[in-house]
Amino acid sequence: MNKLNIRIGTLTLVFALLLVACGGSGGGTSTPLAPTVSSSSPADNAAGVATNTVITATFSKAMDASTITSSTFTLTINPPGSGTVSYNSATNTASFTPDADLEEITLYTATITTGVSDLAGNTLASDYVWHFTTESSIGAAVQLPETGQVTCYDESGTTITCTDTGQDGDTLSGISWPMPRFTDNGDGTVTDTLTGLTWLKNADCFGGNIWTLALSDANSLASGSCGLSDGSKAGDWRLPNINELESLVNTEEVNNATWLVGQGFTDVQDVTYWSSTTYTIDTSAAWRADMDDGHIAAGDKGCGICNVWPVRAKSTPPAQLWKTGQTSCYNEPGFTISCTGTGQDGEIQTGVAWPSPRFLDNPDGTVTDKLTGLVWTGDANAPDPGGCTSDKLMLWQDALNYVVCLNNNTYLGYDDWRLPNRKELHSLTDFSQSGPALQSGHPFTNVQSHYWSSSTSSSSTTDAWYVSMTSGYIIADEPKSNFNSVWAVRAGQ
Repeated sequence: MNKLNIRIGTLTLVFALLLVACGGSGGGTSTPLAPTVSSSSPADNAAGVATNTVITATFSKAMDASTITSSTFTLTINPPGSGTVSYNSATNTASFTPDADLEEITLYTATITTGVSDLAGNTLASDYVWHFTTESSIGAAVQLPETGQVTCYDESGTTITCTDTGQDGDTLSGISWPMPRFTDNGDGTVTDTLTGLTWLKNADCFGGNIWTLALSDANSLASGSCGLSDGSKAGDWRLPNINELESLVNTEEVNNATWLVGQGFTDVQDVTYWSSTTYTIDTSAAWRADMDDGHIAAGDKGCGICNVWPVRAKSTPPAQLWKTGQTSCYNEPGFTISCTGTGQDGEIQTGVAWPSPRFLDNPDGTVTDKLTGLVWTGDANAPDPGGCTSDKLMLWQDALNYVVCLNNNTYLGYDDWRLPNRKELHSLTDFSQSGPALQSGHPFTNVQSHYWSSSTSSSSTTDAWYVSMTSGYIIADEPKSNFNSVWAVRAGQ
């Protein structure tokens, strides 16, 4: 009997423990489990979501339809999205149907709050939140073109096979150039079929001048002078902004002036040419482009050796240019002035407007530039998953190897990272800002001063191009044996 009592007591204890574990009680009743969201559509962190998508959440059990409302099922951006909320009792699915198509390339947050309950009155244990990013009908506001570089070089400057090097000449990132790229219009003008801009054919009609006179020379140009017979009037022409000047650079060429003459221009000088964009770190200086090796730097506005190369027309696809970000105007000493009638970049503001907000902080640790469609690492200082790097500053070849390591480790879920070319890095620059020269309010962290590009300097193949994120400089006199920061990029969806 004693043994039997022990067995019965043990079974009773086990049964009681099972009841507790299953939410039951000795009184024969059970505590219903709280409902959960078993699936959602779009899935959490989904990208490229159609703008006409209906957002749904499926529950683990039947729900009280009266608790599923626009207050408990929300879709938010800034400002919040509006829509109609419904519940299908046959599938236990709640739906949010937006009142209008969602915005393109935008991060949305969907939320099911603890205000929803099942038929027994049990609520969610906590808010259910998920995120998704919508598609773009054009992929991006602008399409960056290739830099022109098709040759690859090792650290010693020796030409090598490009395959699997990760260099600019290997990845060929960007859209291809039309061939022929330039069209001689027979009226003293040449049109760039890549950007749609029309340039004065004679690139040395005005020679060198100080910046304020360069602006005046360009603004007063009209048909009948400088070999023009295009019917243009004063005010049709302008001094190009820095993005427009940079677009003429072919990174493959040792001397851009010589190459441009071969494309149909005349008298292109291998000297610096003025842009209409002021250098905001020192507003007594302005940006200029060197038509020798193609570097982009600033110079004092009183410099008398900088040339004038007028441009007209708005940029058009395939490689439409974008605004520089500059909206203010400055005189030669650097004081802020009214933009009206100056012909400066801050007045004309040519180019595609930036999306607002321009940068999309994705929940996976990446940041999408809605202007170009490129996806950058949110941490701009060489994060080291899997021990990819122990030093944040790297030699050029080590920078290329580091990106290979990121891909081997599927960093942030992707294996198609690359070292950006010079044009991709340049595209980030906001020429109204400095230290860093990025749009105010950008979401990046740990932004550094100088970043390696994957582009080699063709005029000195032991050097590689780097971009200053302090100012926007694009410089090629940096030996590959020096140290710079690394910022990985990948193509968007």
